[in-house]
Amino acid sequence: MLGADEYHLYVEAPYQPQHTLKSMLIDPAGAHEPLTFDRVREWAGNVLPHIEPLRWQLAGRPIGLGHRFLLDRPELDLDYHVRLAIAEPPGGREEHSAVLGRIMAGSLDRARPLWQLWLVEGLTDGKVALVWKLHHALADGGGCVDLFEAAFQHAADERPQLHAQRPPADPPADRMELVREGWRTIPPRVKKFPGLVYRSLRAARVGSRRRKQGLPGPARPFEAPETRLNRPFTPNRSCVWTSLPFDDITTVRKTFDCTVNDAFVAVSAGAIRNYLERRGELPDKPLTTNIPVSIRADHERGIFGNRVSTWFVSLATDVADPVERLATIKHNTRAAREYYEARHSERLLFEWQDYDWLFKPFVMMGHVSTRLAKRPAYNTIVSNVRGPKPLWLDGAEILDVQSMGQLASGLGLNLTGWTYRGQMHVGVVACPEHVPDLWDLADGLPVALAELKGAALARQPAAV
Repeated sequence: MLGADEYHLYVEAPYQPQHTLKSMLIDPAGAHEPLTFDRVREWAGNVLPHIEPLRWQLAGRPIGLGHRFLLDRPELDLDYHVRLAIAEPPGGREEHSAVLGRIMAGSLDRARPLWQLWLVEGLTDGKVALVWKLHHALADGGGCVDLFEAAFQHAADERPQLHAQRPPADPPADRMELVREGWRTIPPRVKKFPGLVYRSLRAARVGSRRRKQGLPGPARPFEAPETRLNRPFTPNRSCVWTSLPFDDITTVRKTFDCTVNDAFVAVSAGAIRNYLERRGELPDKPLTTNIPVSIRADHERGIFGNRVSTWFVSLATDVADPVERLATIKHNTRAAREYYEARHSERLLFEWQDYDWLFKPFVMMGHVSTRLAKRPAYNTIVSNVRGPKPLWLDGAEILDVQSMGQLASGLGLNLTGWTYRGQMHVGVVACPEHVPDLWDLADGLPVALAELKGAALARQPAAV
């Protein structure tokens, strides 16, 4: 297990679980067999042990030495891993959301592979939902896409692939063997350490030189204003969602010469600004965000775990005009990209996480600094992922995929977009004690996109 994966284990706490939810709305009408809980349980027992991260179990870590190890445990306890939930009548979005909030709350059992799969029944129009509760240590967004590509089918007439035998299980973990394996992870990291320090110092010098030259860069920590989003976490979670037509995002992207990420960040910023403004809580200073960025190299494709760096960007929530706000965000994201590229620092954070005896104190210093500064380092997490191709579960069409990301490090609002079947489905997560009306914020996302689309269409030449 890499340090970037372990990070999600050692920052985990009862008020800060480090799993994500992936909620799949399914139309069972086309299923080859009735999509009952027993059928889902049978499918899970036959198919999921053959997907690598779903059979990983944490091994011990004797005397804190080296990285944690993962053992193959394909004999899954289906009573634990596969669960049933029934939404309260009438099974609309509020009732569905309440089920997701209950599933999101509470940590996964570290003595088992770090996932659960919930079948949610009782939804309107006869729909059901499959809700994956996946620990972030197993896979980032791209890894989850790979997981779903392996688990499901890509046409209505395909059937799940059944296997005659399960993969072999690893033998029980022997303490001395773990110690020996732990020692083996030390020399490679010691060998790489001087080069990592040199590249980090070089990056710091480049960053300092750019600042002296007045060149723009990422948002600085602790410049974020304090908001209701950044109060101390509770163990509870609200999970809501909305969908944005991807064609509309494409129209904005093309008209204003920006990226899909720029457009999504601008839509998120517009919804957050409007939400806070309606409550008389809009700060004069702009909110800032953490944007996860994939650094997965070509040779790392298909490998699970985490290959992610981070950009820190101002959301320009102090800018009233949506087009000007988008232009500012476009400038901010490009400045962040150029900054990290100039420093050659895209993978530095990822590599430093391998040295947990140094990185853990760094994380703790961030928590202490946040308390002393009495303001958050940053305000939110805004992420988007190119989702999988259209999927089916034994003939039942998977209509949409909503991703609900985790909260961490005082960033008390997570907006995660997954593009699937021509829509960007956006999951929004916060603590209900701080944002009791989270649906109001989520419903503002289509409104913010409509503002930008309207401005884009106004700029297009009239048809002759």
